[in-house]
Amino acid sequence: MVACLLLCDPGTWSQRTTGSLSGQVLDPSGAAVAGAKVKIANDERGFKLEITSEEDGTFSAPDLVPGNYKVSVQHAGFKTHATTVVVRVNVTTSIVAKLEMGEVSMMVNVESGAITVDTSKATVQGVITGDQIDRLPLNGRNFLDLATQEPGVQTVDGGTFDPTKNQMLGVSSGGRFGRSTRIQVDGVDITDETVGTTVANISNESIQEFSISQSSLDASTDLTSTGSVNIVTKSGTNSLHGSGFGFFRDSEYAADQRLTKSGPKPPSSRRNYGGRLGGPIFKNRIFWNLDYEKLQQADQRVTNVPEFPQFTGNFAVPLTERMGSGRADWVISNRLNAFYRF
Repeated sequence: MVACLLLCDPGTWSQRTTGSLSGQVLDPSGAAVAGAKVKIANDERGFKLEITSEEDGTFSAPDLVPGNYKVSVQHAGFKTHATTVVVRVNVTTSIVAKLEMGEVSMMVNVESGAITVDTSKATVQGVITGDQIDRLPLNGRNFLDLATQEPGVQTVDGGTFDPTKNQMLGVSSGGRFGRSTRIQVDGVDITDETVGTTVANISNESIQEFSISQSSLDASTDLTSTGSVNIVTKSGTNSLHGSGFGFFRDSEYAADQRLTKSGPKPPSSRRNYGGRLGGPIFKNRIFWNLDYEKLQQADQRVTNVPEFPQFTGNFAVPLTERMGSGRADWVISNRLNAFYRF
């Protein structure tokens, strides 16, 4: 899959790959504060934005790349209000900055640890973060299994849609048929339009956020009313970061499925390993990220057909699968980003 997108007008895309931040500035009595200076910064990408609160004290910063942002609010006669918020994909994060009387040089740090609830949409949705993905033990490491972390969501064997989709997954939300759920990666639809499930696979190592929308009749879910999966992949930052993993299993941990346990257990081996690495090319401007995963399996398929002894036994089922992707991000300005993914 190749994607090359300019994130200058997300309204042109069905699913956003960005989030938003909104809030209101209040004085100690709860009255709105107009003309307050709001500074928003992301040190990982060198992003800085300065806006001013409106007459009703509100402010808004749309189309932010998902991540951690430092927010400071200043106004003459009040202490500086500072906090850190997390912006999620396809979610509007809201904050209320209640200023205290004092000098601007004095700072009040507010810890933001509450769960973000997007009150701007009548949708049922959830976001699984990269940290959660790293901690989840997914058997088989199929990225769509992440959808089952949300209530009311199940995965469906693609073989129930079409024989060509055996071992592939569809996503069903709210008891709906999982064949028509839209699945997008970085704004690109990878749904198989013919029989359902997907036409591409990605490594869990490459996922930054995994968003699930269960709302019906939501325009952002494109061609379906049964919900969608919106995935944003990882990009590099100003610091060099990486990770690695390895999973190993042999016949000692595999069940012996033979009816007649004669002779040694059939051999079985599964090796799954990989990792990612990302960092800056030019600090605050251009970033890179690479990931790779390999699955090497030497397994056995056991059949027990007493009526036909020639079909009874264990047969080798070898499998070698490699997945890799890369992404380059270019921060053109605070309002314009571009990235290329392959």
